[in-house]
Amino acid sequence: MNLKNAAHVLELYLQTPQAPAVMLWGPPGVGKSTIIRAVAAKYHYAVTDLRLSQLSPVDLRGLPTVDREQMASRWLRPIFLPSVTDVEKLQLEGYKGLILLLDEVNTAPVQTQAAAFQLVLDRAAGEYHIPEVEGFAIFLVLAGNRASDRGIVHQMPSPLLNRMGHLEVEADSEEFLSYGLEKGFDSRVLSYLAYGGVEKLLQLPQRGEKAFPTPRSWEFASRMMQGRPWDVALQQVVATLVGEGAAHELGAHIELASKLPDVDAVILRGEIPLEMALESVAVQWSYVTALTSKVMALGDALEDSHISNWVQALSQLAPEYANLGLITPLRGDLSRMAKFVANQDYQNWNMDNIALLI
Repeated sequence: MNLKNAAHVLELYLQTPQAPAVMLWGPPGVGKSTIIRAVAAKYHYAVTDLRLSQLSPVDLRGLPTVDREQMASRWLRPIFLPSVTDVEKLQLEGYKGLILLLDEVNTAPVQTQAAAFQLVLDRAAGEYHIPEVEGFAIFLVLAGNRASDRGIVHQMPSPLLNRMGHLEVEADSEEFLSYGLEKGFDSRVLSYLAYGGVEKLLQLPQRGEKAFPTPRSWEFASRMMQGRPWDVALQQVVATLVGEGAAHELGAHIELASKLPDVDAVILRGEIPLEMALESVAVQWSYVTALTSKVMALGDALEDSHISNWVQALSQLAPEYANLGLITPLRGDLSRMAKFVANQDYQNWNMDNIALLI
């Protein structure tokens, strides 16, 4: 399932008292940690992120020490595992609960995994027990890669798998496009991925490859490209993040899309070209993405006339292409939707093309 659907399922877990742990499976960079943090923020949960691949068993079970009075060994609690005092402090800060995120769980050393699994099975590790405080839930979420993701992973035992829920998360190019438009990603990256689909968004590495395309690495590439013209040097920078092949294809797409009209002239001054529907599919997709990126980036400076210019420009294209951009505000937060929903041209387009929105 995509991240949006995974978030809905994760929310149901958070809303269920004494829910079991749940594990998110998916390729590297697909956004597993991001969606966990987004759901946590929505419900005012704190997040403690434990990267198990970087921990030893002692880090979880605690440091062994000697109790000289009882002549026995004891384990000192790791500071990152919450105590009752920690919970009380989080409550004072306004948090409703805590997500204990055990990330990279199946790439960790086997003994570290065993200590983590004790947390899942018994809600305890060594002498430590996850505190139970009324009105404050502590929820266990695990995340890891699948064996098919070409990473080094250890198989989890069946009895353990049966003690938790499982969500398999996949990359979704439409979802990434909406997210990127909301966050202001570079429109050249978004138009390339909108046209290329999930095959360009995520490509697992071949043997020996260090840089390869994932939603995470494309986000990094977008940051590096912001405000910079495309040239050989910038292509080399992008290649360090998504690989040589993907960077070369992106460059070819940018060259193809260089026929685009002045986006500022279209949105800000209403100089709407009438011939864009005759361009290639790749150019039309780039046009839609560039216009929508501009509108979404205006923020508080967005005026009703800008929205009308945007709607009228995209209305020159086939509805299937126009819908790629015009549906974007409906997926945003309510404060940003208000200006669009109030615009008469936008209302008319949605009413005329209601079948595309269902």
